[in-house]
Amino acid sequence: MNVFAARPSLLRVRKDDERSRVTFVELFFDLVIVFAVTQLSHRLLKHLTPFGAVQTVLLMMAVWWAWIDTAWITNWLDPDKPAVRLLLFALMLAGLVLSSSIPRAFEGRALPFALAYVLMQLGRDLFMLWACLFVIIALGESVLITGANFADLVWASDHVAAFVVAFSGSVAMWVLYFNIGAERASRMIATSDDPGRLVRSGYTYIHILIVAGIIVSAVGDELVLHHPGGHIDATTLAAIIGGSALYLVGNALFKRLSAPYMPLSHTVGLGLLVLLVPAGLGMTPLVLPAAAVAVLIIVAAWEWASLWRPAVIATRDANDRESRRIS
Repeated sequence: MNVFAARPSLLRVRKDDERSRVTFVELFFDLVIVFAVTQLSHRLLKHLTPFGAVQTVLLMMAVWWAWIDTAWITNWLDPDKPAVRLLLFALMLAGLVLSSSIPRAFEGRALPFALAYVLMQLGRDLFMLWACLFVIIALGESVLITGANFADLVWASDHVAAFVVAFSGSVAMWVLYFNIGAERASRMIATSDDPGRLVRSGYTYIHILIVAGIIVSAVGDELVLHHPGGHIDATTLAAIIGGSALYLVGNALFKRLSAPYMPLSHTVGLGLLVLLVPAGLGMTPLVLPAAAVAVLIIVAAWEWASLWRPAVIATRDANDRESRRIS
C-alpha cells in the first residue's frame, strides 16, 4: 500500500516471468564506486602498514555499504522514473565527494568523507520512506514510542489505562485513514486526467497535516503516560486536542480530493474537539485523551456507516440482480 507522495508508484513493475534489468543510470552510478575502489587501492599502497590496512578496511566497508544499500533500493525502485534518477544523481555527487576524500579521510578530509557518507545513507533511506508507506510508518512509530514508555513505568492501574487509551487512539487513526480514504484516493488518482496535481496537493502538502497530527498526538500520549493523574495543563491540553484536530483536518482535506464536499463526520468531529477545549481544563490528564479518542471513534464509525456499508449493500444487490438474470 503506497500512501505518501510516491504517485504514480516509483516501484518496479515485474511480471511473473520477467527479471529486472540493470538500467544505464545504475551503471552510471557504478562508475563512482569504481573510482572509490581505485582510491582505496592507492591509499593502501601509500600506507602499507597494519594500521594503514585497518584504516583502509574501514573505508572499504563504508564504500561497500554505500554501494550495496543503493543497489538494494534500485531492486525495488524503478530507475527509469525521473524521481529515482534524480536520487541516483544526487547519490553520485555525494559519492564523488566521498571517493575524493578517501586519500586523506583520516586527516584533513575526515569531515567531508563523513558528511558525504551520512548524506548518502540518510538521504537514500528518507527517499525510500517517501516512496512507500509513510503514514503507517508514522503510526507504527507512535505505537512503539507508547510501548517503550509504558515498559519503563510502574504498571499501576492509571498507567495501564493511559496505555490502553493511547493504543486505542492509534487504532482509531489507522481506521480513519486506511479504512476508506487511502484506497479511494488511490483509485481516483489512477483514473484522473491530471494525477500530478492531485498527487502534489494530496500527498505532498495535505499529508504534512496528517503526519503532524500523529506526532503531536504521540507527544500528548507520552505526557499522559507519565502523568495520568492531577490536573490538565495548557501544554498537555494543546497536544491532546491539537494532535487529534490536525489529524482530522488533514484527513478531511485529503478525502475532499476524492469527494464533492468535505466529510460531514470530520467536520462534526472537529466541532466536538473544539468543545473539549474549555471542558478539558476541568478534566484529568487521563479523561481528556479518552474523550478525544472517543471523538475519533465516533468519526470513524460515522464514516463507515455512511460510506462503506451502503457500498457493500449496493454491491450485494447488484450481485443478486445478476444472479436472478442468469437464472
